[in-house]
Amino acid sequence: MPNPHAQSRRQQILHTALKLFAQQGYEETSLQDIIETAGVSKGGFYHHFRSKADLVDSIAQTMMSMVLTTVADVVKRNDLSALEKLNEHFRLVNSQKTQHVDEVTVILFELYSGHKNLLLEDRIFRLGRDRLEPLIRAIIDQGTAEGTFRVPYPAEAAELYVHLFLYNQRQAAETFTQILRTRNPEPLVSLKRRYGFVQDLLEHTLGLAPGSLVLQEVAAATLDDLWQQIALGDD
Repeated sequence: MPNPHAQSRRQQILHTALKLFAQQGYEETSLQDIIETAGVSKGGFYHHFRSKADLVDSIAQTMMSMVLTTVADVVKRNDLSALEKLNEHFRLVNSQKTQHVDEVTVILFELYSGHKNLLLEDRIFRLGRDRLEPLIRAIIDQGTAEGTFRVPYPAEAAELYVHLFLYNQRQAAETFTQILRTRNPEPLVSLKRRYGFVQDLLEHTLGLAPGSLVLQEVAAATLDDLWQQIALGDD
């Protein structure tokens, strides 16, 4: 069984690193800064993490696992139609981003900044693809049975849905990182339009009427919220 004390210490180190990365930047935060602020020994740090870069790996994978757990919980609900499940998972996943601003900041600047960490980025993409696809397939099957979705190729539709969704997340993250770096919110307009394009493609893929999904609306509100918290919060 996992040692509760060890798990607590690991989370303490992660939380400390997140705060320091968000406040000082990844490059400007030394390993010694993290060790001293967290109140652990160097040996205690290396018991949980191999390096400072390993912290970012853990942060990113933890966030992805949290997203996947959220979607899985929505899929299990018996009180929602398939369309309601899709829209609910859009709302909840975006809500998590605004509730975990420090994590989002670190991931944006250190993972999605000029493809600085392609291996980690690829691992996150594969984790999302492998675990998200069967969840989306379950929603598609439910929607087809309900007569809401018109999907003649459900397996292929689930694969396309997940690839499109994850690819867009990757591209949107890079664009939003540049927005934060330049402190110029103008590209938010085209970024919100991009989500509209993805929503349109998903609706066509699932045989839904235009405007059935809330992806663009929810993503636009999330982008505005993140901009307010991250960019304007530094002033």
